[in-house]
Amino acid sequence: MLQYNEAKNFKVFLKKKSNQIKPENILRLEAEANYTYVYTKSGKFIFAKTLKSFETALDSAQFIRAHRSHLINKTHVKSASSKGQGLVLKLESGIEIDVSRRRQRKVRKFFAS
Repeated sequence: MLQYNEAKNFKVFLKKKSNQIKPENILRLEAEANYTYVYTKSGKFIFAKTLKSFETALDSAQFIRAHRSHLINKTHVKSASSKGQGLVLKLESGIEIDVSRRRQRKVRKFFAS
């Protein structure tokens, strides 16, 4: 179960135990159907929530939708580079995320600010 509280933390309930996920600790989020994988510094969590629900709850100045299935935390992006006619974001963890053609302009502008 996921709850978003006034302190801007996500509360995660695992095995009858409550944990807090601070947005700054989220590296990226990845959608798969109506589920979202949340990758943090301390591990990976799966939620029965859409990526859109996370996108709405998280700060749009810190998180950008790079692709239909990826929401990226700006502070964990190491570099952005061109790949053919596309754009690729390389995260500090070494993961590379392709930016969709439709979102490239918005992503470039997001990182230029």
